[in-house]
Amino acid sequence: MGRSLMRLVRWTLILVVAVVVTGLTMLVSIEPEEYREFLAGQASDVLGRPVTIDGPLDLEIALTPVIVAEDVRIANAPGFDTGDLARIGRLEVAAGLIPLLGGQVEIERLVFDDAAVALSRRADGTANYDGLGARGADGTEPADPADADTELSVADLQVTDLTITYSQDGTTPVVVEVPQGRLSARGPSAPVEVVVDARIDRTPVTLNGTFGAFDALVAGTGTSATVNATVGGTRFGYDGMVAADAEPRLDGQITLSAPEEPFGRLGTLELSGRLVAGTERVELTDIDGALGDSGVTGDLLVVLDRDRPLLGGGLTVDQISVPPAAPETADSPLIPDLPLAGLGALGVDVDLGLSIGGVIAPPLEVRDIAAELRLDAAQAELGVASARLHGGTIGGIARLDAAGQLGLRVHLETVELSGFTDRLDGPVSATLAFDGGGATLRQAVADGDGSFEAILGQTTIGAVWQDQIGDALGRVLPLDGGVTRLTCAVGRFDIAGGRLTSTGLIADSAAATAVGEAVIDLLAERLDVLLRPRARDTAVVVPVRIYGPLDDPAVAVDVADALQAVGPDLLLGALDQMAGLAIPLVAPDSGIAGCAAALDAGPAAPVPPADLDGVLDQTRDALDTILTPGGTIDTEPLDRLEEGLGDTLNNLFGN
Repeated sequence: MGRSLMRLVRWTLILVVAVVVTGLTMLVSIEPEEYREFLAGQASDVLGRPVTIDGPLDLEIALTPVIVAEDVRIANAPGFDTGDLARIGRLEVAAGLIPLLGGQVEIERLVFDDAAVALSRRADGTANYDGLGARGADGTEPADPADADTELSVADLQVTDLTITYSQDGTTPVVVEVPQGRLSARGPSAPVEVVVDARIDRTPVTLNGTFGAFDALVAGTGTSATVNATVGGTRFGYDGMVAADAEPRLDGQITLSAPEEPFGRLGTLELSGRLVAGTERVELTDIDGALGDSGVTGDLLVVLDRDRPLLGGGLTVDQISVPPAAPETADSPLIPDLPLAGLGALGVDVDLGLSIGGVIAPPLEVRDIAAELRLDAAQAELGVASARLHGGTIGGIARLDAAGQLGLRVHLETVELSGFTDRLDGPVSATLAFDGGGATLRQAVADGDGSFEAILGQTTIGAVWQDQIGDALGRVLPLDGGVTRLTCAVGRFDIAGGRLTSTGLIADSAAATAVGEAVIDLLAERLDVLLRPRARDTAVVVPVRIYGPLDDPAVAVDVADALQAVGPDLLLGALDQMAGLAIPLVAPDSGIAGCAAALDAGPAAPVPPADLDGVLDQTRDALDTILTPGGTIDTEPLDRLEEGLGDTLNNLFGN
C-alpha cells in the first residue's frame, strides 16, 4: 500500500502540472468551457483513470493566472465499487505565467478543498489504487515532469476538509480526516515546511515537519527530514532521511513518549532507537528507553506486506513495579464481568519475546521472567516458560480466542507461602487446568470446567489464632506451642459451574490426620468446608464445619455429624467405645507422598447437602432420632453440649 500511495501523491502533482501547462498555454485563445473535455482527457491520460470536471471551470488571466475547477472526479478501478476513487470539491491553482514560458512551473498557490479519497483492498490483495499513474490512455508510460527539463515548485499547498477512507475486505474502515494541512516551499531547492492537523478514527493527530528540498521530495531521490507528531497523547519525533522511491524510505533516529493512560499505573513510556522503514517492513533497533522507572531495551520488526501487519522481535524490561490499586468497594465481585472477545480489533499480529527482570505487585514478586506473547485474529496467547516466585518457580500458558474461549494451564513448584501472608510458612506446589468461554470472564468461569490440585510440604499455620478459621483448624489439628504444624496437606478439586468441589482433601500433623470435603462457589462467593480429624492415639472424631460468605465465614462444631458418626455413647461418657470414621492415618515421616497415599486410600465423599445456616436444627433432629426415637427431648442442654465439645477435644489432644 505504501508504494502505491506515494505514487498517488506524485501523480496528483503531475495532474496539477498537466492542468497548469495545458491551461496556461491555451488561455489566450480559448474560452474555459471549450477546453473542459480536453483538460479532463489530459488528466485521464496522466492518471490512467477516467477524470471528469463536472462543475464550473474558471480562469483569471494575469501575470499569475488562477485556474479554479469544481467537482473534479477520478473514477474507481474496474471491478471495484461504482463510486469514485477521489472527488475534489474545489481545486484552485495559481501559477506564474512568465516562468512557465521559460520551462518552469512555479505554483504560487495550490488548494484542495472538500476532497474525499476512498481506498479499498480486497481479500485477494488487489486494490483500487494499484497501477495508478502507471500507464496513460494509450497504454504507454505517461510523461513525468521529474524526468523532463521542466522545473516544478509549489510555494503554498493548502488542504482543507480532506477525508481519506481505507477499507480492507472484512475489516472496519479506517477514516483519516484532515480539517487543515499546509505545505510551503520557496523554490525547487528550498526546504519544505509541513503543518497538518488531522484525525485518524477520531484520534487527534498533529504533524510539524521540515524537509530538505522540494525537488528531492517530489522526485523521491531522498532528502533530510525532521518531523514531530502527536497521536492522541503520544508524541513522536523523527530525524533522518526520507525517500519516495529508493529503499529504505526512512532511515533515522526516532523518539517516542507515551502518557500514563495506555499503561495505567505502570507510568509513562519513553523510547528512542533507529528506524529503518520501507514499504514491506519497518525495523526499530537499538531501542533504549524506560517504562515508568524501569529500563527497556530490544529490537522490533513490523512486516507490512500481509493482510495483517506482524509485530515481532524481543524486549527486555528491567523491572515492572505496580503500585497498590485503590481499594475495591464492597460490591466489587471476586470474578468481574471483564470482556473477553474482540481480539481482532487491533488489526495487528504479534509475536514478541519478553524478558522481564521482575514484576513487583505486593505481595506478589515474580522474578526472571522468560515469556512470549502471540496474537492473531483468531487467538491471543501468553506463555511463561519460566519465572521465579517466592523461592519457587511458576510457569504456564493462557489462551483466549476471538469467540471468548479461555484456556489456562498454570503450575507452581515449591513456592513459599510466607511470601503472600505472615500466617503461613511453608512450600506449596499446585497445578491448574481450566477451559471456559463467554463474552465476559464471569460467564467463562460459570460455563467452564477444569481441575486444581495444591500440595503443601511442612507448613506452620498462624503464630496466634485471631479469627474463627484459625480456631477451627486448631480444633481439628491440635496446636503445638500456639501454632499448627503440618507435615503435609493435599487438596484436589474439580471445577464446574463456577464451583470448586473437592475430590480429596487431607492434612496431617504429628498429632492427628484430618480429611474433609469442600465446595467453594466463586460466583456466589461462599464456601462449605467439613473437616473430620482422627488423632493418632484415639479414635475421637469431632468434625468442624466452616461455611458462609468467603469474606466472613461462620465456624461450628458439627454436632449432628459427630453424633451420627460416634453414636449415643459419647453422651454417656463411654469414650473408649466410640466408633470413629475410617480415616486413614498418614504414615509417619512419609512427607508429601504419605499424604497423597492416604488420600488415595480413603473414601471420597462429597460434602453432604446441608442447610449451612441450620446446623443446630440438624443436631436436634439427630438427638431426637438417636436418644428418643418417636418422641421429643429437652434441647436446652444442646447449647451447652456444642460449647463444651471444643473444650473436650482440646483436653483429649492435650491442649
